[in-house]
Amino acid sequence: MTDTVVEAAAAQRPQAAPVPAAAEYPHLRRNFTLGVTNGAMFGFAEALMSVDTVLTWFVHHLAGSNFLVGLVGPMRDAGWYLPQLLASHGLQRQPRKMPLYRRMAAIRILMWLTWVVATFSIKDYTLLLLVFFLSYAVYSIAAGLAGLPFMDIVAKTIPSRRRGAFFGGRLLFAGILGLGASVIVSWMLSEDSPAAFPANVGCLFLIGWVAMLLGLTLFTQFVEPAGDVRPEPGTFRSHVQRAARLPRQDNNLRFYLIARTFLMLSYVAAPFYAVYSISVLNAPATILGVYVGVRTVSALLLNPVWARLSDRRGNRLVVRAATVCGLFMPAWAIVTPLIAAGQHADSTVLSLSFVPIFALSGIFETGMTIGANNLLLEISPSTDRAIYVGLANTILGVAYFSTVISGVLADWLGYQLVFSLALVFFVMALWAASRIREPRELEGGVLA
Repeated sequence: MTDTVVEAAAAQRPQAAPVPAAAEYPHLRRNFTLGVTNGAMFGFAEALMSVDTVLTWFVHHLAGSNFLVGLVGPMRDAGWYLPQLLASHGLQRQPRKMPLYRRMAAIRILMWLTWVVATFSIKDYTLLLLVFFLSYAVYSIAAGLAGLPFMDIVAKTIPSRRRGAFFGGRLLFAGILGLGASVIVSWMLSEDSPAAFPANVGCLFLIGWVAMLLGLTLFTQFVEPAGDVRPEPGTFRSHVQRAARLPRQDNNLRFYLIARTFLMLSYVAAPFYAVYSISVLNAPATILGVYVGVRTVSALLLNPVWARLSDRRGNRLVVRAATVCGLFMPAWAIVTPLIAAGQHADSTVLSLSFVPIFALSGIFETGMTIGANNLLLEISPSTDRAIYVGLANTILGVAYFSTVISGVLADWLGYQLVFSLALVFFVMALWAASRIREPRELEGGVLA
Protein backbone atom coordinates (compact mmCIF):
# COMPACT_ATOMS: atom_id res chain seq x y z
CA MET A 1 0.00 0.00 0.00
CA THR A 2 1.49 3.36 -1.02
CA ASP A 3 1.80 6.30 1.34
CA THR A 4 -0.83 8.17 -0.69
CA VAL A 5 -3.37 5.39 -0.29
CA VAL A 6 -2.65 5.09 3.43
CA GLU A 7 -3.08 8.83 3.94
CA ALA A 8 -6.30 8.90 1.93
CA ALA A 9 -7.75 5.97 3.87
CA ALA A 10 -6.71 7.44 7.19
CA ALA A 11 -8.35 10.75 6.32
CA GLN A 12 -11.74 9.04 6.21
CA ARG A 13 -11.77 8.35 9.94
CA PRO A 14 -10.76 9.99 13.24
CA GLN A 15 -7.19 8.94 13.98
CA ALA A 16 -6.51 6.78 17.01
CA ALA A 17 -3.84 8.21 19.24
CA PRO A 18 -0.43 6.50 19.01
CA VAL A 19 -0.12 3.69 21.52
CA PRO A 20 2.77 4.14 23.99
CA ALA A 21 5.68 1.74 24.05
CA ALA A 22 5.52 -1.26 26.36
CA ALA A 23 8.07 0.40 28.69
CA GLU A 24 5.36 2.89 29.63
CA TYR A 25 3.36 0.09 31.32
CA PRO A 26 5.20 -0.24 34.66
CA HIS A 27 2.58 -2.55 36.19
CA LEU A 28 2.11 -4.70 33.10
CA ARG A 29 3.10 -8.02 34.70
CA ARG A 30 0.86 -7.51 37.74
CA ASN A 31 -2.13 -6.35 35.72
CA PHE A 32 -1.62 -9.02 33.07
CA THR A 33 -1.58 -11.78 35.70
CA LEU A 34 -4.59 -10.39 37.56
CA GLY A 35 -6.56 -10.00 34.33
CA VAL A 36 -5.80 -13.50 33.08
CA THR A 37 -6.75 -15.02 36.44
CA ASN A 38 -9.93 -12.95 36.50
CA GLY A 39 -10.85 -14.32 33.08
CA ALA A 40 -10.10 -17.88 34.16
CA MET A 41 -12.41 -17.58 37.16
CA PHE A 42 -15.22 -16.14 35.10
CA GLY A 43 -14.75 -18.74 32.39
CA PHE A 44 -15.06 -21.51 34.97
CA ALA A 45 -18.21 -19.93 36.45
CA GLU A 46 -19.82 -19.44 33.05
CA ALA A 47 -19.04 -23.03 32.04
CA LEU A 48 -20.93 -24.21 35.12
CA MET A 49 -23.98 -22.16 34.14
CA SER A 50 -23.57 -21.97 30.38
CA VAL A 51 -26.33 -19.93 28.76
CA ASP A 52 -26.57 -22.21 25.73
CA THR A 53 -26.73 -25.44 27.72
CA VAL A 54 -27.27 -25.40 31.49
CA LEU A 55 -29.36 -22.23 31.86
CA THR A 56 -31.56 -22.93 28.85
CA TRP A 57 -32.13 -26.49 30.12
CA PHE A 58 -32.85 -25.12 33.62
CA VAL A 59 -35.49 -22.68 32.32
CA HIS A 60 -36.95 -25.25 29.93
CA HIS A 61 -37.24 -27.76 32.78
CA LEU A 62 -38.97 -25.19 34.99
CA ALA A 63 -41.39 -23.78 32.41
CA GLY A 64 -41.32 -25.88 29.23
CA SER A 65 -41.56 -22.61 27.29
CA ASN A 66 -39.49 -21.87 24.18
CA PHE A 67 -40.19 -18.16 24.68
CA LEU A 68 -38.57 -18.19 28.12
CA VAL A 69 -35.71 -20.34 26.84
CA GLY A 70 -35.13 -17.79 24.10
CA LEU A 71 -35.16 -14.98 26.67
CA VAL A 72 -32.14 -16.22 28.64
CA GLY A 73 -29.36 -15.31 26.22
CA PRO A 74 -30.76 -11.92 25.12
CA MET A 75 -31.32 -10.85 28.73
CA ARG A 76 -27.72 -11.55 29.65
CA ASP A 77 -26.03 -9.98 26.64
CA ALA A 78 -28.47 -7.14 26.00
CA GLY A 79 -28.16 -6.23 29.68
CA TRP A 80 -24.39 -6.22 29.25
CA TYR A 81 -24.40 -4.12 26.06
CA LEU A 82 -27.36 -1.73 26.32
CA PRO A 83 -26.32 0.53 29.26
CA GLN A 84 -22.89 1.35 27.91
CA LEU A 85 -23.68 4.44 25.83
CA LEU A 86 -25.45 5.89 28.87
CA ALA A 87 -22.45 5.11 31.08
CA SER A 88 -19.96 6.51 28.54
CA HIS A 89 -21.31 10.08 28.90
CA GLY A 90 -19.90 10.59 32.37
CA LEU A 91 -17.18 7.95 32.23
CA GLN A 92 -15.24 9.55 29.36
CA ARG A 93 -14.54 12.54 31.62
CA GLN A 94 -13.23 10.38 34.46
CA PRO A 95 -9.46 9.73 34.39
CA ARG A 96 -9.97 6.49 36.35
CA LYS A 97 -12.79 4.00 35.77
CA MET A 98 -12.22 1.48 38.56
CA PRO A 99 -14.67 3.07 41.08
CA LEU A 100 -17.63 2.27 38.80
CA TYR A 101 -16.37 -1.27 38.25
CA ARG A 102 -16.19 -1.86 42.01
CA ARG A 103 -19.74 -0.62 42.64
CA MET A 104 -21.11 -2.87 39.94
CA ALA A 105 -19.09 -5.82 41.29
CA ALA A 106 -20.94 -5.58 44.61
CA ILE A 107 -24.32 -5.72 42.84
CA ARG A 108 -23.29 -8.70 40.72
CA ILE A 109 -22.11 -10.63 43.78
CA LEU A 110 -25.45 -10.04 45.50
CA MET A 111 -27.58 -11.00 42.48
CA TRP A 112 -25.68 -14.22 41.80
CA LEU A 113 -26.06 -15.17 45.46
CA THR A 114 -29.81 -14.63 45.03
CA TRP A 115 -29.91 -17.40 42.39
CA VAL A 116 -28.13 -19.74 44.77
CA VAL A 117 -30.52 -19.12 47.65
CA ALA A 118 -33.59 -19.26 45.39
CA THR A 119 -32.80 -22.65 43.86
CA PHE A 120 -32.31 -24.21 47.30
CA SER A 121 -35.26 -22.56 49.07
CA ILE A 122 -38.09 -21.91 46.58
CA LYS A 123 -40.24 -24.91 45.74
CA ASP A 124 -42.79 -23.15 43.53
CA TYR A 125 -41.39 -23.27 39.98
CA THR A 126 -43.28 -20.15 38.87
CA LEU A 127 -41.93 -18.09 41.76
CA LEU A 128 -38.45 -19.51 41.21
CA LEU A 129 -38.58 -18.45 37.56
CA LEU A 130 -39.69 -14.95 38.55
CA VAL A 131 -36.92 -14.52 41.13
CA PHE A 132 -34.34 -15.92 38.74
CA PHE A 133 -35.27 -13.65 35.83
CA LEU A 134 -35.52 -10.50 37.97
CA SER A 135 -32.13 -11.03 39.61
CA TYR A 136 -30.68 -12.17 36.28
CA ALA A 137 -31.80 -8.89 34.68
CA VAL A 138 -30.25 -6.77 37.43
CA TYR A 139 -27.03 -8.81 37.29
CA SER A 140 -26.83 -8.37 33.51
CA ILE A 141 -27.30 -4.60 33.67
CA ALA A 142 -24.66 -4.30 36.40
CA ALA A 143 -22.30 -6.39 34.27
CA GLY A 144 -22.95 -4.03 31.35
CA LEU A 145 -22.16 -0.96 33.43
CA ALA A 146 -18.94 -2.69 34.52
CA GLY A 147 -18.06 -3.70 30.97
CA LEU A 148 -17.15 -0.20 29.80
CA PRO A 149 -14.63 0.51 32.59
CA PHE A 150 -13.27 -3.02 32.13
CA MET A 151 -12.49 -2.40 28.46
CA ASP A 152 -11.03 1.05 29.12
CA ILE A 153 -8.80 -0.24 31.93
CA VAL A 154 -7.54 -3.06 29.71
CA ALA A 155 -6.80 -0.60 26.88
CA LYS A 156 -4.82 1.63 29.26
CA THR A 157 -2.85 -1.12 30.98
CA ILE A 158 -2.21 -3.75 28.26
CA PRO A 159 -0.27 -2.79 25.07
CA SER A 160 -2.13 -3.48 21.83
CA ARG A 161 0.34 -6.13 20.69
CA ARG A 162 -0.07 -7.98 23.99
CA ARG A 163 -3.87 -7.92 24.04
CA GLY A 164 -4.14 -11.02 21.88
CA ALA A 165 -2.03 -12.90 24.43
CA PHE A 166 -3.99 -11.25 27.26
CA PHE A 167 -7.45 -12.27 26.06
CA GLY A 168 -6.05 -15.56 24.79
CA GLY A 169 -4.58 -16.29 28.22
CA ARG A 170 -7.89 -15.52 29.88
CA LEU A 171 -9.64 -17.96 27.57
CA LEU A 172 -6.90 -20.58 27.79
CA PHE A 173 -7.06 -20.96 31.57
CA ALA A 174 -10.83 -20.55 31.52
CA GLY A 175 -10.93 -23.45 29.11
CA ILE A 176 -8.73 -25.64 31.29
CA LEU A 177 -10.98 -24.97 34.26
CA GLY A 178 -13.97 -25.40 31.99
CA LEU A 179 -12.99 -29.01 31.38
CA GLY A 180 -13.46 -29.63 35.08
CA ALA A 181 -16.72 -27.69 34.94
CA SER A 182 -18.04 -29.96 32.18
CA VAL A 183 -17.42 -33.00 34.39
CA ILE A 184 -19.22 -31.32 37.28
CA VAL A 185 -22.16 -30.41 35.02
CA SER A 186 -22.48 -33.97 33.72
CA TRP A 187 -22.37 -35.37 37.25
CA MET A 188 -24.81 -32.89 38.80
CA LEU A 189 -27.37 -33.35 36.01
CA SER A 190 -27.10 -37.15 35.86
CA GLU A 191 -29.27 -39.74 37.60
CA ASP A 192 -26.42 -40.24 40.07
CA SER A 193 -26.49 -36.58 41.17
CA PRO A 194 -26.41 -36.08 44.96
CA ALA A 195 -29.16 -33.45 44.62
CA ALA A 196 -32.52 -33.44 42.89
CA PHE A 197 -33.70 -30.69 40.56
CA PRO A 198 -33.52 -27.70 41.07
CA ALA A 199 -31.01 -28.10 43.92
CA ASN A 200 -28.58 -29.78 41.50
CA VAL A 201 -28.53 -26.58 39.43
CA GLY A 202 -28.24 -24.64 42.69
CA CYS A 203 -25.01 -26.50 43.43
CA LEU A 204 -23.65 -25.37 40.07
CA PHE A 205 -24.72 -21.79 40.88
CA LEU A 206 -22.97 -21.96 44.26
CA ILE A 207 -19.65 -23.19 42.89
CA GLY A 208 -19.85 -20.58 40.14
CA TRP A 209 -20.57 -17.82 42.67
CA VAL A 210 -17.38 -18.61 44.59
CA ALA A 211 -15.34 -18.46 41.36
CA MET A 212 -17.04 -15.23 40.27
CA LEU A 213 -16.43 -13.62 43.68
CA LEU A 214 -12.71 -14.40 43.40
CA GLY A 215 -12.56 -13.15 39.80
CA LEU A 216 -14.21 -9.81 40.58
CA THR A 217 -11.98 -9.26 43.60
CA LEU A 218 -8.84 -9.88 41.54
CA PHE A 219 -9.74 -7.36 38.85
CA THR A 220 -10.38 -4.64 41.43
CA GLN A 221 -6.68 -4.96 42.36
CA PHE A 222 -5.53 -3.63 38.97
CA VAL A 223 -3.18 -0.65 39.10
CA GLU A 224 -5.03 1.79 36.86
CA PRO A 225 -3.21 4.90 35.60
CA ALA A 226 -5.08 8.12 34.92
CA GLY A 227 -6.21 8.12 31.30
CA ASP A 228 -7.02 10.67 28.62
CA VAL A 229 -10.28 12.48 29.19
CA ARG A 230 -12.56 14.57 27.03
CA PRO A 231 -12.60 17.97 28.76
CA GLU A 232 -15.76 19.56 27.35
CA PRO A 233 -18.77 18.65 29.49
CA GLY A 234 -21.68 18.66 27.02
CA THR A 235 -25.17 17.40 27.67
CA PHE A 236 -26.29 13.83 27.34
CA ARG A 237 -28.28 14.84 24.26
CA SER A 238 -25.22 16.28 22.53
CA HIS A 239 -23.30 13.17 23.57
CA VAL A 240 -25.85 10.91 21.87
CA GLN A 241 -25.97 13.15 18.79
CA ARG A 242 -22.20 13.00 18.49
CA ALA A 243 -22.25 9.22 18.92
CA ALA A 244 -24.85 8.93 16.15
CA ARG A 245 -22.53 10.76 13.73
CA LEU A 246 -19.51 8.55 14.36
CA PRO A 247 -20.47 5.66 12.02
CA ARG A 248 -20.86 8.14 9.13
CA GLN A 249 -17.48 9.69 9.88
CA ASP A 250 -15.56 6.45 10.45
CA ASN A 251 -15.86 3.74 7.78
CA ASN A 252 -14.18 1.12 9.95
CA LEU A 253 -16.56 1.74 12.81
CA ARG A 254 -19.56 1.54 10.44
CA PHE A 255 -18.63 -1.82 8.92
CA TYR A 256 -17.59 -3.12 12.33
CA LEU A 257 -21.05 -2.29 13.65
CA ILE A 258 -22.76 -3.91 10.66
CA ALA A 259 -20.72 -7.10 11.00
CA ARG A 260 -21.19 -7.36 14.76
CA THR A 261 -24.91 -6.59 14.48
CA PHE A 262 -25.48 -9.48 12.07
CA LEU A 263 -23.39 -11.74 14.31
CA MET A 264 -25.59 -10.76 17.25
CA LEU A 265 -28.70 -11.53 15.22
CA SER A 266 -27.25 -14.96 14.43
CA TYR A 267 -27.68 -15.81 18.12
CA VAL A 268 -31.36 -16.31 17.33
CA ALA A 269 -30.38 -19.97 16.92
CA ALA A 270 -27.94 -20.31 19.84
CA PRO A 271 -30.39 -21.44 22.57
CA PHE A 272 -31.86 -24.17 20.40
CA TYR A 273 -28.91 -26.32 19.34
CA ALA A 274 -28.96 -28.13 22.71
CA VAL A 275 -32.75 -27.92 23.09
CA TYR A 276 -33.24 -29.40 19.60
CA SER A 277 -30.85 -32.21 20.44
CA ILE A 278 -32.76 -33.13 23.61
CA SER A 279 -36.38 -32.42 22.65
CA VAL A 280 -36.31 -33.53 18.99
CA LEU A 281 -33.38 -35.96 18.73
CA ASN A 282 -34.17 -37.52 22.14
CA ALA A 283 -30.69 -37.02 23.59
CA PRO A 284 -30.33 -37.51 27.37
CA ALA A 285 -29.74 -34.44 29.58
CA THR A 286 -26.24 -35.73 30.35
CA ILE A 287 -25.27 -34.89 26.74
CA LEU A 288 -25.07 -31.27 27.96
CA GLY A 289 -21.86 -32.12 29.80
CA VAL A 290 -20.44 -33.58 26.60
CA TYR A 291 -21.39 -30.43 24.68
CA VAL A 292 -19.78 -28.18 27.30
CA GLY A 293 -16.63 -30.31 27.29
CA VAL A 294 -16.32 -30.38 23.50
CA ARG A 295 -16.84 -26.64 23.26
CA THR A 296 -14.20 -26.10 25.94
CA VAL A 297 -11.62 -28.38 24.27
CA SER A 298 -12.11 -26.78 20.86
CA ALA A 299 -11.71 -23.33 22.40
CA LEU A 300 -8.50 -24.48 24.11
CA LEU A 301 -7.03 -25.88 20.91
CA LEU A 302 -7.74 -22.79 18.81
CA ASN A 303 -6.98 -20.25 21.53
CA PRO A 304 -3.23 -19.94 20.81
CA VAL A 305 -3.95 -19.72 17.09
CA TRP A 306 -6.36 -16.80 17.52
CA ALA A 307 -4.05 -15.07 20.02
CA ARG A 308 -1.05 -15.35 17.72
CA LEU A 309 -3.02 -14.13 14.71
CA SER A 310 -4.29 -11.20 16.76
CA ASP A 311 -0.84 -10.06 17.86
CA ARG A 312 1.02 -10.84 14.64
CA ARG A 313 -1.47 -10.37 11.80
CA GLY A 314 -4.18 -8.14 13.24
CA ASN A 315 -7.69 -8.56 14.56
CA ARG A 316 -9.56 -7.99 11.30
CA LEU A 317 -8.27 -11.38 10.11
CA VAL A 318 -9.33 -13.02 13.38
CA VAL A 319 -12.87 -11.63 13.12
CA ARG A 320 -13.29 -12.76 9.52
CA ALA A 321 -11.91 -16.26 10.16
CA ALA A 322 -14.03 -16.71 13.29
CA THR A 323 -17.12 -15.64 11.36
CA VAL A 324 -16.47 -18.34 8.77
CA CYS A 325 -16.28 -20.92 11.56
CA GLY A 326 -19.51 -19.63 13.08
CA LEU A 327 -21.27 -19.89 9.73
CA PHE A 328 -20.87 -23.66 9.79
CA MET A 329 -22.85 -24.02 13.06
CA PRO A 330 -26.34 -23.40 11.62
CA ALA A 331 -25.31 -25.05 8.35
CA TRP A 332 -24.40 -28.22 10.27
CA ALA A 333 -27.64 -28.09 12.28
CA ILE A 334 -29.63 -27.90 9.03
CA VAL A 335 -27.89 -30.61 7.04
CA THR A 336 -26.83 -33.25 9.58
CA PRO A 337 -30.28 -34.34 10.87
CA LEU A 338 -31.45 -34.75 7.28
CA ILE A 339 -28.53 -37.04 6.48
CA ALA A 340 -28.83 -38.97 9.74
CA ALA A 341 -32.59 -39.41 9.30
CA GLY A 342 -32.05 -40.75 5.80
CA GLN A 343 -29.77 -43.39 7.26
CA HIS A 344 -32.27 -44.22 10.04
CA ALA A 345 -29.76 -43.38 12.78
CA ASP A 346 -30.81 -43.98 16.38
CA SER A 347 -31.18 -41.23 19.02
CA THR A 348 -27.65 -41.69 20.37
CA VAL A 349 -26.09 -41.18 16.96
CA LEU A 350 -28.37 -38.24 16.26
CA SER A 351 -27.49 -36.50 19.53
CA LEU A 352 -23.78 -37.10 18.98
CA SER A 353 -24.11 -35.72 15.47
CA PHE A 354 -24.59 -32.28 17.06
CA VAL A 355 -21.23 -32.44 18.88
CA PRO A 356 -19.38 -30.63 16.02
CA ILE A 357 -21.75 -27.67 16.41
CA PHE A 358 -20.45 -27.11 19.93
CA ALA A 359 -16.87 -27.59 18.76
CA LEU A 360 -17.47 -24.83 16.21
CA SER A 361 -19.12 -22.76 18.93
CA GLY A 362 -15.97 -22.90 21.04
CA ILE A 363 -13.81 -21.93 18.06
CA PHE A 364 -16.13 -19.09 17.03
CA GLU A 365 -16.63 -17.64 20.51
CA THR A 366 -12.92 -17.71 21.30
CA GLY A 367 -12.02 -16.02 18.03
CA MET A 368 -14.64 -13.30 18.49
CA THR A 369 -13.69 -12.69 22.12
CA ILE A 370 -10.08 -12.11 21.13
CA GLY A 371 -10.58 -10.47 17.74
CA ALA A 372 -13.72 -8.34 18.07
CA ASN A 373 -12.83 -6.75 21.41
CA ASN A 374 -9.31 -5.90 20.30
CA LEU A 375 -10.44 -4.65 16.90
CA LEU A 376 -12.83 -2.19 18.54
CA LEU A 377 -10.09 -0.94 20.87
CA GLU A 378 -7.77 -0.40 17.90
CA ILE A 379 -10.47 1.44 15.96
CA SER A 380 -11.21 3.76 18.92
CA PRO A 381 -9.15 6.94 19.52
CA SER A 382 -7.94 7.06 23.14
CA THR A 383 -9.84 10.25 24.08
CA ASP A 384 -13.03 8.86 22.54
CA ARG A 385 -12.66 5.23 23.60
CA ALA A 386 -15.61 5.42 26.01
CA ILE A 387 -18.03 6.79 23.41
CA TYR A 388 -16.82 4.37 20.68
CA VAL A 389 -17.14 1.33 22.93
CA GLY A 390 -20.35 2.61 24.51
CA LEU A 391 -21.99 3.27 21.13
CA ALA A 392 -20.89 -0.06 19.67
CA ASN A 393 -22.03 -2.11 22.62
CA THR A 394 -25.36 -0.32 22.95
CA ILE A 395 -26.15 -0.96 19.28
CA LEU A 396 -25.10 -4.59 19.69
CA GLY A 397 -27.30 -4.85 22.77
CA VAL A 398 -30.34 -3.69 20.82
CA ALA A 399 -29.53 -6.20 18.08
CA TYR A 400 -29.03 -9.04 20.49
CA PHE A 401 -32.12 -8.26 22.55
CA SER A 402 -34.17 -8.53 19.35
CA THR A 403 -33.34 -12.26 19.40
CA VAL A 404 -35.70 -12.52 22.38
CA ILE A 405 -38.29 -13.49 19.77
CA SER A 406 -36.26 -16.59 18.96
CA GLY A 407 -38.58 -18.74 21.09
CA VAL A 408 -41.62 -17.41 19.23
CA LEU A 409 -39.88 -18.05 15.91
CA ALA A 410 -39.01 -21.59 16.97
CA ASP A 411 -42.64 -22.28 17.84
CA TRP A 412 -43.97 -20.57 14.73
CA LEU A 413 -41.41 -21.53 12.06
CA GLY A 414 -39.74 -24.56 13.60
CA TYR A 415 -36.15 -25.09 14.64
CA GLN A 416 -34.81 -25.70 11.13
CA LEU A 417 -36.02 -22.35 9.79
CA VAL A 418 -34.50 -20.59 12.79
CA PHE A 419 -31.18 -22.26 11.94
CA SER A 420 -31.59 -21.11 8.32
CA LEU A 421 -32.17 -17.54 9.45
CA ALA A 422 -28.99 -17.64 11.51
CA LEU A 423 -27.08 -18.88 8.48
CA VAL A 424 -28.21 -15.84 6.46
CA PHE A 425 -27.07 -13.52 9.26
CA PHE A 426 -23.63 -15.13 9.31
CA VAL A 427 -23.25 -14.61 5.56
CA MET A 428 -24.15 -10.91 5.89
CA ALA A 429 -21.71 -10.52 8.80
CA LEU A 430 -18.92 -12.02 6.72
CA TRP A 431 -19.63 -9.53 3.91
CA ALA A 432 -19.42 -6.56 6.29
CA ALA A 433 -16.28 -7.86 8.02
CA SER A 434 -14.56 -8.08 4.65
CA ARG A 435 -15.05 -4.30 4.22
CA ILE A 436 -13.14 -3.38 7.40
CA ARG A 437 -9.68 -1.93 6.81
CA GLU A 438 -6.85 -3.17 9.02
CA PRO A 439 -6.32 -0.38 11.64
CA ARG A 440 -2.60 -1.13 11.82
CA GLU A 441 -2.26 -0.33 8.12
CA LEU A 442 -4.24 2.90 8.46
CA GLU A 443 -1.96 3.97 11.28
CA GLY A 444 1.16 3.23 9.28
CA GLY A 445 1.59 -0.29 10.64
CA VAL A 446 3.13 0.79 13.95
CA LEU A 447 1.38 -0.15 17.18
CA ALA A 448 2.95 -0.71 20.56
